[in-house]
Amino acid sequence: MLVIVLTILLLHAPGRNELAWEFNAESLNQNTFAPSIGAISLKANGALEFLAGGEGLLRNGKQPALTQLINTPNGVFPKRKMSLEAWVVVDRLEAWGGIIGAFEDNGDFERGWLLGIHNKRFCFAIATEEQGRLEYLTAPQPLRKGEWAHVVGTYDGKTSRLYVNGEEVAFSDAPGGDVIYAPDHILTVGSYKDTNEDHPLTGTLLRAKMHDNQIKPGEINRHFSKESRELPALPTPAMRGIPSHWPANYQSTINTAIDRGVTRLIEEQARDGSWGQHHPKYRAGMTTLAVYALVKSGVSVAHPSVQAALRFIYQEDPRHTYTAGVAMMLLRHLIEHGDPDNKAIYMERAERIIDRVLEWERRDPDTGWGYPEGNNDLSCTQYAALALWSAHELEIKTPRNVYMRMVNALNRHYGGLEGEFPAAPGSGFRPHLTKGYRYRGDRNDSRSMSTAAITVCRVAEICAGKHLGTTTRRFAEQQLTQAVNWLDHNWSMTSDPNGYDFYYYLYGVERAAGLPGMEDRIRPDWYFEGAEFLLRQQTGSGGWRNQSNTAFALLFLVKATAAMTGKKATILGHTAEETTGPLHFRVHGNMEVTLFMTGIDPGVLARYAAQPAPKTGLRVVRVEYLINGEPRARVNADPLKPWDHQRFPSKIRFKHPQTVQVEVLATVVALGEYPDNYNKTTELRSKPMSYKVERSQKDLLRDSQPYFGKNILRQQPTTLYASSEDAGHGIGFLLDNVHSTHWKPISTDAQPWVRIDLQRPTRCTNVVLSQAVASRSQTANWNPIKDIKITINGRYEVLATLHSDAIIPTRLELNVKKPIQSLRVQILSRWNGQTGNVGWAEIALEP
Repeated sequence: MLVIVLTILLLHAPGRNELAWEFNAESLNQNTFAPSIGAISLKANGALEFLAGGEGLLRNGKQPALTQLINTPNGVFPKRKMSLEAWVVVDRLEAWGGIIGAFEDNGDFERGWLLGIHNKRFCFAIATEEQGRLEYLTAPQPLRKGEWAHVVGTYDGKTSRLYVNGEEVAFSDAPGGDVIYAPDHILTVGSYKDTNEDHPLTGTLLRAKMHDNQIKPGEINRHFSKESRELPALPTPAMRGIPSHWPANYQSTINTAIDRGVTRLIEEQARDGSWGQHHPKYRAGMTTLAVYALVKSGVSVAHPSVQAALRFIYQEDPRHTYTAGVAMMLLRHLIEHGDPDNKAIYMERAERIIDRVLEWERRDPDTGWGYPEGNNDLSCTQYAALALWSAHELEIKTPRNVYMRMVNALNRHYGGLEGEFPAAPGSGFRPHLTKGYRYRGDRNDSRSMSTAAITVCRVAEICAGKHLGTTTRRFAEQQLTQAVNWLDHNWSMTSDPNGYDFYYYLYGVERAAGLPGMEDRIRPDWYFEGAEFLLRQQTGSGGWRNQSNTAFALLFLVKATAAMTGKKATILGHTAEETTGPLHFRVHGNMEVTLFMTGIDPGVLARYAAQPAPKTGLRVVRVEYLINGEPRARVNADPLKPWDHQRFPSKIRFKHPQTVQVEVLATVVALGEYPDNYNKTTELRSKPMSYKVERSQKDLLRDSQPYFGKNILRQQPTTLYASSEDAGHGIGFLLDNVHSTHWKPISTDAQPWVRIDLQRPTRCTNVVLSQAVASRSQTANWNPIKDIKITINGRYEVLATLHSDAIIPTRLELNVKKPIQSLRVQILSRWNGQTGNVGWAEIALEP
């Protein structure tokens, strides 16, 4: 939406102190809105844009206001009784915003009145004799973004009231008296503006009024009821970062990429609900990031993958700054969009996490955040800022001075002022001074860290507002501007050579550009350029090479879907299709598959079509679906009717995951025979197609859940031994309570073993063995374990054959009466020969 900031051209208005304006094309003359009541015209700066039909002024919250002082406001504005009324749409929620106001809010000097926005809620503020300052009256509920709202504030010399959509939502009987004004005021419509602040509104203005009396509730309700029936239609909110030349069908391409990415990320989820990249340093870090990407992409909180992930990450609070930052964003999303019924549980967890984040802040000698251990760095500080921003949006109170220290910490992360550079062609920037930022002082400037600096500065401005202090606010805005300029001068959405991770950088751009007030400060086509890169890099599996890349890619791409249009991700099903040979067919599903024909070879059809009537056309007698050469399903047809693209669907259910050969056999009336002579037939047989029958993620999580119980081995000290260890897959992973990690022997270890010695002999009933293959995406990389030997206390042996379905754990009864002090598990054979990867994700002893 195009920015328009309105200010005042004063034409002396004798008589009643009442003003009104209609913001439509008809009221506009030479960038000035004529009043519908009174004699004060509003002068706008810049080009103006209206809703379709010319009703309603569109604003994007960027263009600065032109101002005109109103001298002796006591002669223009109401002295005691008054009301402010407006119709408005708010498209961006800010800490402060103005609809109509004439006020000063500068420390101890507070004068005038305001109808506006405070902390995402409509508010009405008025300064009176007995108060001596502005008394803010705020709606209890957040405003509804992107919708028309009728907002009214009234004052009768004693009481003030706030109305939203015809209903009273707030009331105050604080000491009143006459309204007090400054010697001069700036009357502004469409911005929270006094002599030292300016926070333009983003949205749409239809009309605004200032009454010189307190209008009554009945009249307010009548205004709302009548005018709400005549409101102009609103367009879809503008998608920042998406160019006007958005290619045809490009949104569909983006949506498909998201669906494939979501499907792949779910396939990589382990049976215990976890994702394992970056473990053990961040036990629940990858899982928190992955589930956040899923719910932001529109996957329901009720989906089994989301529920399993939440169970996993709720086992403990975050222990690292990155995890805490993502966890806070996840909790905010669950509260605001995903699962409001559990708000109290989520809020209690969010308060605990933010307390940890505040404890992790480093004070001496450096400021900022580390992992939290080790030196502080700008990357961790950025994720602490994102945690604090989420806390602010959830109305969790945090100390104001933490934001001052957070901004001042940037002094240790920039490489120095680089000088003046011309703006890049088409960027819209003037020549500027730039400043790049770095991870720590001894590193090089990078794009990812410059976006981190932008985020830190803007979060501090949002969360602390005027309490940031004049000096720190100026410093924050200076650093933010210079970081934006550096990013513009060093722009790329395809590389970040000095950064740690390019996908991390892409999401950093999305986060910085998505913060309130930043939409138009980053390159206009940032989203389009990033999306183009991600579409090129997406692999055939649907992901982006690893789990964190896939999560960051999804969080970037959903900018244009779920966040803007409400589009929900579609989790793609397992499917395969054969499109060559005499018969074409498709198979879809997991343990229960649906099979159907999709076509017949055109050459075959042509031969039958060439037959004279009434022999013309191919006539099907029956269709059979063969699994590994054996008929498993049969569908009878009507041979008296020529085939006309009938699909002959059928279903087959499998008991166990396996790879099978699927064929279709169609019995048809023989060539040259009459239709009713279907005893003379011939067969058409498809090419065989290999199809992998596997559990759905829902089935995998459900079937695995009974095996996650109490593990005695994690409740006492143990000593672990192994015949060998592959690099990065040590024996310690056996008892880390994470199934996305595992112990793996070296490839030459033909019959590998592990041994667990307990410090205290313990009576146990069962052993639960969970193989290393823990997710559907891993099954091709492992050879299922077949035969094992368990030795207890060095004496008692148990031989067992495991099922070839390695992804589900195995529970074995031990039948040992004596307490167990030592448990040795040896792999004797594999299902598919004696080579291939084997290992254990966890071994558990149950009481």
